[in-house]
Amino acid sequence: MWVSATAIKLLKGPKIEFMCSCANCYTGYASMLVIRIGLEELIDSDRTGTFCFLSRVAVGAICSLSRITMAWQQACLAVYYVAFAKNPQNPKIDSTIPNRIQELQRLQDSESQTSLGY
Repeated sequence: MWVSATAIKLLKGPKIEFMCSCANCYTGYASMLVIRIGLEELIDSDRTGTFCFLSRVAVGAICSLSRITMAWQQACLAVYYVAFAKNPQNPKIDSTIPNRIQELQRLQDSESQTSLGY
């Protein structure tokens, strides 16, 4: 907590003014935990490094799973567009893409008419 508060204080700037103002509160809370709970032994022990390492591994795994999920959806969408581009009259492909193309053309036509004063 002390390291996080120090990092926040070092990042001074107009965009993160709120975070910098909370850093003092954050540091005070960290000091209170050390005094009341007696975290000095934990902070000074080797368990902290192990805990931090395992936390990083867990968070990395969660982020990797999130990225794999998003990549799967993007790949499915890309395959759909490639299949449509290869054969637009394929009966297995629904009318989503042609409907969207028509909608975009209508919007473009209405914008061009509006700019011409019709």
